Amino acid sequence: MSKTTWFNRDYVESLTEPGDYRDKTLPGFYIRVRLSKRSGKITRTYLVNGKIAQHRKNITVTVGTSDEFTPKQAAAKALEYLAAMANGINPNQVKQVQRDMSLALAEGRKAAKAKKDITLRVVLDTFISKHTSKLASKTLKDYRLFLERCVPQWLDTPIEKITQSMILSKHQELSKDPAQADYSMRILRRLFNFARYQYGDMQIARENPVAVLSQAKAWNKPKRRQTIIRDTDFPAWAKAVQELEYKDARDFLLLALFTGLRKSEAEGLKWSNVDLDVRTIKVEDTKNGSDFVLPTCEIVTDILRSRLPIRKKSPFVFPGEGSTGHMIQIRNYIDKVIESSGVKFTLHDLRRTFETTAERLDISYYTLKRLLNHSTKADVTAGYIVTSPERLREAMDRVEKKLLELMKGKAKGKTRRLSVV
Repeated sequence: MSKTTWFNRDYVESLTEPGDYRDKTLPGFYIRVRLSKRSGKITRTYLVNGKIAQHRKNITVTVGTSDEFTPKQAAAKALEYLAAMANGINPNQVKQVQRDMSLALAEGRKAAKAKKDITLRVVLDTFISKHTSKLASKTLKDYRLFLERCVPQWLDTPIEKITQSMILSKHQELSKDPAQADYSMRILRRLFNFARYQYGDMQIARENPVAVLSQAKAWNKPKRRQTIIRDTDFPAWAKAVQELEYKDARDFLLLALFTGLRKSEAEGLKWSNVDLDVRTIKVEDTKNGSDFVLPTCEIVTDILRSRLPIRKKSPFVFPGEGSTGHMIQIRNYIDKVIESSGVKFTLHDLRRTFETTAERLDISYYTLKRLLNHSTKADVTAGYIVTSPERLREAMDRVEKKLLELMKGKAKGKTRRLSVV
């Protein structure tokens, strides 16, 4: 077997002049000698320089000092780094990830030592602080809201004292509302998993007690709601919406129907994300964490233009007086529409109605997913399909036309315009 390095221990220890000394056997492997002006101490550091596959620039990776490695050991480590680079891996990035993990574990140990009883509230606060850039703000608010509503007495309980029997009992108690019971337990499951990582080997939340719900087959698995506005109900619903005295509520309900936006997406729509020239709106901070641009049909464009006078008064298309600055209370007006039309519906029913209308028009599956901003991470095929804004606009216009027809929008062959003034 050929030698991996020309360096030997005597040669390395003889290096006293500052500078770089390259190995004659292993390309890219060298020693850097430095002299401390303060202490007069000489340090000899092994380094390796190479190019990552498919990258233009060379990188330098520190192997270690001569106090840590013999020349032979340092050369073997350098070969490992060179092999990683040949496979497109940056050893410096790998080292950084390892350092970050070590730091996280150290922080967890420090926190656990500082406070022996890590409560559910501490875990929740820590989780939120570390996920502000990764999860939608509404999702994080929901986490706190659901725990404060469903398990308020547990918030100041040490997390390791929350047992499987407590989980089973509480889940059964909450199951009067199956969806709420399951969602709150999913939040707890995620927080327990986070705590196991966050606090490392401090044996906090070592086992996830929420797993008992799967073992006992206790999950409710509530059926997904299938309610929409039926074809026969549309004329009465549209008439009741048109007769609302409050323009903001009327505009909001029509925009929600003709865009398929989620409640929070429509409420938080900003003027800075509205482009009336190209007829698009940009939706930020969505449920799946990604922004997306949606073309607007003619009805929605007219609604937005009619609301331009309020643009100087608020950054939101639908302003409100609360802390958020945008509309959050629409329930009273939904009740008025229900009372006037006899058609029961929720805001999410409007989104389902939009989706169902698009599907019955044979709009492609992938175009529909884009319109609704559904996540495509698990769909490999969807990741390769690029849906242009004009393709989406064509679909939006078709949905608009169909919805107008359902609202009795056709009279003597002409499509009636909805009033947005």
